[in-house]
Amino acid sequence: MNKKVLIRDNELVYYSESKHDFICINKEKGNYVAALEYLLSHDTDFNETKFLEIASKEHIALENYSDGKIMGDNCSVKIKITELPSELENVEMPQSLVDAINDLRCEGYDFKHFENFWKRCLNNPNPPSVMRLFDFLKNEKIQIFDDGTFMAYKSVRPDYLDYYSGTIDNHPGMEVKMERDKVVYDPDEGCSYGLHVGSMNYVSMYGDSNKIIVCVKVDPADVVSVPYDFDCGKIRVCRYVVIKVLGDENKPKERVVVIHDDTTQVAPEHAKNEDKVNPDLRTAKAWEKYEDAYLMKHYGKMTWGEIGEKLYRSGESCRKRFYRLTAKHGDK
Repeated sequence: MNKKVLIRDNELVYYSESKHDFICINKEKGNYVAALEYLLSHDTDFNETKFLEIASKEHIALENYSDGKIMGDNCSVKIKITELPSELENVEMPQSLVDAINDLRCEGYDFKHFENFWKRCLNNPNPPSVMRLFDFLKNEKIQIFDDGTFMAYKSVRPDYLDYYSGTIDNHPGMEVKMERDKVVYDPDEGCSYGLHVGSMNYVSMYGDSNKIIVCVKVDPADVVSVPYDFDCGKIRVCRYVVIKVLGDENKPKERVVVIHDDTTQVAPEHAKNEDKVNPDLRTAKAWEKYEDAYLMKHYGKMTWGEIGEKLYRSGESCRKRFYRLTAKHGDK
C-alpha cells in the first residue's frame, strides 16, 4: 500500500485513502512515536487499519515506555508498578500526571525516574493526598529528584527561621519533621497546623521583602494535604529536607526534568552518549531518532531540496543532518 506521509514541524500528517481524509498526530501526544515506529517498520505489510488504531490511542506509547506498567485506553490511564495493595491502582490518573509522564518520555528520560516517584506515592497512607498532590505539581513543571522525591520551595526569615513560629531552622541541610497525625488533612482549611511548602508563585507572595526562599526536597509519601486555597499552590507535609537557597539554576523549569540532590539536571538517558551531536541539528527529543530513521530510509536518494520540501525544513538542514547520521553509522 502506498503511504502518503508528511513529517512537519509539530506533527505527522497521514492521508487515509480509505477515509479520504488527513490524520494528524501532534508530536507532543503519546501516540506520535508509536505511529511513526509502525510506519518505519511496515513497508510491504503496512495495514492502514492497524496504523489508524495506533494513531487513535495516545496511551500506546506510554505502555511501551513503561514496559506495560502503564495501562489504559482512550478514556483512562492507570498505573501498576508493584504488588503493594493501594487504592491508587484502580484510580484514573489525572491528565496533569499523564502529561508529566509524557514529558519525561519526550525529554528522553528512562521510566525508572517516574517509577521511583510513583513507588513513594504508593507509600503514602492517604491516597486522596496523592491525588491532590497532582493538582499542586501542575502549577509548575515538576522537578523530580532521581530518587523519586520532588522539589518545592519555602519562604523563611533572613535568619532562616520560619515566619509563623520563628522556631524552625531552615538552613540548607536541615531535615524538618513532625508527627503526621498532627498535620491537618482537611483541604478546605487553607491555613492550619502542619509544615508548609509551596510553589514558586505561592512562596513569592509569602513573607516580607527580606525573605529568603529555599529549595526543599519532599517525599510524596510525606504529603498530607493540598488546600484548595491559593490555587493548590501550597501543601502541608510532615517532613521535608532543605536543599539550598534559591538561585537561577533551581527556579521552576519550562519542562519536566529530573534533578540531582544539588538540583543540577540529570542528563536524559538517550542523550548521554551523544556528546558529539551538534545541538543545532538535534533537539534531544525522543521522537527525533525515528525521524532520523525515516529520513535515511525514505529520502536518502532524493535531492535535498525535495527532502526539505517534504519535511517542511530547509534542504541544507536536511543535508547536514543526513551526513551527520551516515557518519555516525559508519556509512560513506
